[in-house]
Amino acid sequence: MMFEWMPPVDKRPIKLIFVGDVAVGKTSLIRRFVDDVFVERTRPTVGVRVFSKKIDEFPPHSGEKIHLQLWDLSAHAHYDLIRPSYYAGAAGVVYVADVTRVDTIEHLERWMQDISMHVPRALGWAVSLNKVDFLTEVKSMADGEASWREHHAHLPEPLRDRHRVFYTSAKLGINVTETMRCVLSQVLASRQ
Repeated sequence: MMFEWMPPVDKRPIKLIFVGDVAVGKTSLIRRFVDDVFVERTRPTVGVRVFSKKIDEFPPHSGEKIHLQLWDLSAHAHYDLIRPSYYAGAAGVVYVADVTRVDTIEHLERWMQDISMHVPRALGWAVSLNKVDFLTEVKSMADGEASWREHHAHLPEPLRDRHRVFYTSAKLGINVTETMRCVLSQVLASRQ
């Protein structure tokens, strides 16, 4: 009989999955967070792509080190049957939509339902309304009440928690870290 060594439970990587329609910027958000880079043109993800990041201290001043696995899941329909297997072991999810394409915001309901059907326990989560750099007034999009009301109406009801919805730009680095901190805070709180 073969035994596989597994790290202690509290030292296992924290798995976060990124879901959303094609070309909403999932890969770009992850690359910005992991490597602090932005690549203008990326190829569509085939199946899944896994990134890794170690954070020396989270929450700040805690002395706790964490290891993250960030799973970039393809949105192409031909992966619909196998995609749920990629959800296994996820502790958190980032729902990503393109703020310039309302249909991608509305489709978050389908992503949310798919995950809730295949993941038996609650996950930490956040919504990234990405690509605010395409809008004319980035600052007002990040903080604007009118923008919030406009996009809020298109979000599925369970995802309308204003404290978990972020206007992001992978290109400019806007709210990328804040989105990740939001999910990680929930994940770590649920483990206590």
